[in-house]
Amino acid sequence: PDAMAAAMRCPFRKALGSASQNAVLPGMTAMAKHCPHMQAAGPAAAHPALAADGKPLAAGLVRVPDHAVADAPADEARHEPLVDEGVVLPRTVSPPLPPRQDKYEAGFRSSIRTIRGEGRYRLFRELERHAGSFPATTLFETARDDKDLAEDTPLGATSAVPPPADARSARPVTGWCSNDYIGMGQHPTVLGAVNDALWSTGAGSGGTRNISGTSRWHVELERELADLHRTESALLFTSCYVCNEAVLSTLPKMFPGLIILSDAMNHASMIQGIRHSGAERHVYNHNDLGHLRKVLESLPADAPKLIAFESVNSMEGTVAPLEEICDLADEFGAMTFCDEVHAVGLYGDRGAGIAERDGVLGRLTMITGTLGKAYGLMGGYVAGSAAMVDAMRLQASGFIFTTSIPPMVAAGAAASVRHLKESNWERRIMHANAQYLKRMLVDAGFPLLDSVSHIVPLLIGDARKAQMASDILLADHNIYVQPINFPTVPRGTERLRMTATPFHTLTHMRALVAGLEDVFNRLDIKRSRACPTAIRESLPLSDDEHLPVVRYAGPSLEQESVSDEELIQHARALATALVDDDATDAAIESCPRCGERVSCQSDGACGEIEEDSDSVLQQQTMSARS
Repeated sequence: PDAMAAAMRCPFRKALGSASQNAVLPGMTAMAKHCPHMQAAGPAAAHPALAADGKPLAAGLVRVPDHAVADAPADEARHEPLVDEGVVLPRTVSPPLPPRQDKYEAGFRSSIRTIRGEGRYRLFRELERHAGSFPATTLFETARDDKDLAEDTPLGATSAVPPPADARSARPVTGWCSNDYIGMGQHPTVLGAVNDALWSTGAGSGGTRNISGTSRWHVELERELADLHRTESALLFTSCYVCNEAVLSTLPKMFPGLIILSDAMNHASMIQGIRHSGAERHVYNHNDLGHLRKVLESLPADAPKLIAFESVNSMEGTVAPLEEICDLADEFGAMTFCDEVHAVGLYGDRGAGIAERDGVLGRLTMITGTLGKAYGLMGGYVAGSAAMVDAMRLQASGFIFTTSIPPMVAAGAAASVRHLKESNWERRIMHANAQYLKRMLVDAGFPLLDSVSHIVPLLIGDARKAQMASDILLADHNIYVQPINFPTVPRGTERLRMTATPFHTLTHMRALVAGLEDVFNRLDIKRSRACPTAIRESLPLSDDEHLPVVRYAGPSLEQESVSDEELIQHARALATALVDDDATDAAIESCPRCGERVSCQSDGACGEIEEDSDSVLQQQTMSARS
């Protein structure tokens, strides 16, 4: 008893309930020698097979009397436990599967082998972004042999089985495929709002929206989103995948006999929602107004109809003709469902998306969007009339039967939405960077897809080569670009999808182009033109013909290029070093030895070119934005 009383002074044990102690105390023997309270208690208290009175319990169970914790002196509760990083909790090992389960395990492995055989086995890179220094990223990786990829069981940090901690290494890389398009995930206003809500209300929401999971931050965010899209109301979901699936699958409950017309390149969430709806569906060619009209003309005039489409296609970089689609919807009496996931925060005078840019906000029946891309957090939403939102609130199972997003996430998202309603420079510089990067790629002969948005998709056309291209960029150039393959894009259109943020500098872009030069040469990937500097300069490509300017501003805000003065200002204060005009491009860092710019044949290898002060720029960014 005396020994157990001493053990009760351990603040770690006092902080645990009985159930939690039963779960973790099997490793108490290994930890006891590192804690003075447990050492005083001796083996009777530390051994997981002994109860408070020293009598044996069932293996692995320890029961601690509640009064022993409740009666502990108050000053003892302030004792800090000693932590030794060398302590390793025992790892749970799954028992062998019974024979009848082997066939199922074999089925899992067979499906993995099929995907590997097609060259589209996905590797999830373990990354840590650094707030205040985007796109600087730390990559955690595991030493592994090439043969590992051919084995049945996925191994390593980038697959399903986590590696031992001592097998991992870390190195810095530059991220080129983040969907945090304008870096709001590191914005001081957003971080401050998240922190305030965290310490005010705790980490989680506590339940579904119906059962204690609606906080003032959720309500405030929904009001901000309704105001953003100039709608009567908005409704939050845990993600826009869930939102799209839930809304589309719920609509037939309200409109029996609903017919849904779906764009051929709609997102998987929309396709899944339409399938689950059980509604009659027709697929029209991507952004093809003529085909859409033909489909509408073939349908009964009095049947309820819905046209579902994305404003910006995330993989092709195309933009839907929203005004013309709305015209067809009005003509044929159809509702409209517009997914603005890759447009909100990036287009329009206040960041309300392509609908705001094109002046059709009031003509769409429902708009869905995400908080996980331009706004830098997570979650999804639908905006529209009060009646539509209320109907979804009461009937959409994807909303009803899930825990709501944490209040701190809602608070951060509301801060992000508010900021981007007023601030235009983030999207302005992002679009300038994306346009300049596209020009560099096209000028160098890389097969850039016909993107008329901020998306920069580079066609590879082969799943294995796309993965190899990503691997080479990462291994040899410290550049992280994830390959995109089936089922995200059709087979034969595999690609590298890049995103230029306001924080990518000219040095980053030059390094990316140099890395792609190496990749395309080593993998013998086709290019569209010869690439020596002399040819590029004597036969320049026309922007109007080869690189259409992306329009992001709305009708009430004149879209301007970034001037030379602004270039200097943003480079020093906002970690950007890019302009969107040829005059400044020609003035950037000429090499005193060969007279060429950094894009010359030597690419600055002569050592005479002074590097951009990227590290200084990045350090100044957060203080400037604060």
